[in-house]
Amino acid sequence: MSNSIRHFNKSASSKRAKPDEILSALEIKSGMNVLEIGVGGGFFISRFADLVGPSGIVCGVDTEREFLDHLVELNEKSRYRNIRPVYFTCTDDIVRLGIRFDILFTRNAYHHLRDRSGYFKALSQALKPDCAIAIIDYNESLLNPMRFLGHYTKKETIISEQRAAGNEFVREVPLFASQSFLIFRKE
Repeated sequence: MSNSIRHFNKSASSKRAKPDEILSALEIKSGMNVLEIGVGGGFFISRFADLVGPSGIVCGVDTEREFLDHLVELNEKSRYRNIRPVYFTCTDDIVRLGIRFDILFTRNAYHHLRDRSGYFKALSQALKPDCAIAIIDYNESLLNPMRFLGHYTKKETIISEQRAAGNEFVREVPLFASQSFLIFRKE
């Protein structure tokens, strides 16, 4: 396992990152299909795979081959072998899978996406009606050390972009001071 994968997993699994609270807020059930955009070290993917069980599928999308190769390893070690890595070149890569997703999850990757409204609008073809879209991203808080590197998106911007993509704002999950955790539903 590479240093970057270790780093991402250590960060995602820390108490400060509140992984159990995140999983609880997502309300993932057996048989669901989950799509994660920006998998990093795969920490959440492996938890999603256990939660959806043998009748669900978890797809992890990334542009970094190293992270996707790690998902292949995670799948081989997983109980259900229900993890599918997807190398992202365009949203069609996800739509062509033919899988309809119950939950779309992204953590600390939203600010890297270009044309976010268009991206999520195009993804809607791969989402089930009433799909939950969970976005965790750094905010503009002075408590956010990534702010000075431009690694954040204002909460109002996320809400506006998701509305433009046809997704309804449902609620904010108040877990973090330096990150927004927003839940949307596909309209």
